[in-house]
Amino acid sequence: MLLVVMIHPMDVKGWYEVADQVWFRRYDYGDENVGLIGSDAGLLVVDTRATEIHAEELVADIRHLSNKPIVGVVNTHGHWDHVFGNAVFDDVPIWGHRSCPGFMAATAEVMRQRLMTTDPFKAMAAALGAVRITPPTRLVDTEEVVSVGGRDVRLHHLGRGHTGGDLIVEIPDCSVAFVGDLVKENGPPGYRDSYPMEWPQTMQRVIGLVDGPIVPGHGDVIDRSFVESFTDRLGAVAQLVLAVISGALSPDQAAAQSPVHPRAFHQALDRAAAAD
Repeated sequence: MLLVVMIHPMDVKGWYEVADQVWFRRYDYGDENVGLIGSDAGLLVVDTRATEIHAEELVADIRHLSNKPIVGVVNTHGHWDHVFGNAVFDDVPIWGHRSCPGFMAATAEVMRQRLMTTDPFKAMAAALGAVRITPPTRLVDTEEVVSVGGRDVRLHHLGRGHTGGDLIVEIPDCSVAFVGDLVKENGPPGYRDSYPMEWPQTMQRVIGLVDGPIVPGHGDVIDRSFVESFTDRLGAVAQLVLAVISGALSPDQAAAQSPVHPRAFHQALDRAAAAD
């Protein structure tokens, strides 16, 4: 069982300020988090929510907090609930990993059609159908520094994990990091598009980077000890996958020992077999 060590930042009109001019907001729909990084000159948004309607709500919520201009967006990865609002921000640069446009081209339309016919998401079918798939326009290989009015924000790709294109958004002057779905506070790892044999090593690099409040893609703000426990689970899953590959355990035997739900374990097993 993971021990959750949560930070309790100040609530400002629904935004939680985890450091000076660094906020996150936790939305009920999908229990998804959005980040906001400010300077005297403007605001950088981290992830854009699940539809353009949700993104427009996000802009309104930002305006309740600040009238500073939005100068850019970062997508932590290419999953629909983090990028389907991108079109609302198409007048500013959108940063993402270099693999993100290709990933979105290959998966976004398929995912949209699946969601439109699946509970509980089909209630949002009209909004999902209206989404204009908008990939990032500024592509990151391993690291890039984005200046927000003179405030440096570092974007890191530390390896494959939850997807092939996960980015960490680090604000060095206050030691805050947004890590997307590389870590989830509100549930188990998401293995559907993952690289389960690489994810634990990627997370070791994350642990070496973070030293303050950490905002996951879903759930409450956490600290490094939570990330370490989460990484231990990823490592245990990877070891069980290896046991299946070697023939030491059957898939069902390994799933029964797994620290994640058997369905998630079988996803990890399938992804390990399919990974390039």
